[in-house]
Amino acid sequence: IAIDPQDDEQLLITLSNGTKYTVDRYCPHAGADLSYLGKVEENEYPPEIGPILVCGLHYWEFLLKHKGRSANGVATINSCPATCASTDQKLDW
Repeated sequence: IAIDPQDDEQLLITLSNGTKYTVDRYCPHAGADLSYLGKVEENEYPPEIGPILVCGLHYWEFLLKHKGRSANGVATINSCPATCASTDQKLDW
């Protein structure tokens, strides 16, 4: 988990398989900074649910593959795959 160098309100998450996501930096529940309280769980749920980001303050879970929706459907962290506009563009992170 890293803070997006172009937007300090966003995080960049890289999974073990190289898939990258951008997500909101702060938990919508209590405003916790997920750059240091967030934990990525890649194998907690079946593949159709996918990897999650867990807020360490109150253990809210956000589904990275499903636009960052929380497991209970109450809030989101606006997760989306991090992609380049062009295939020849190189990411700095």
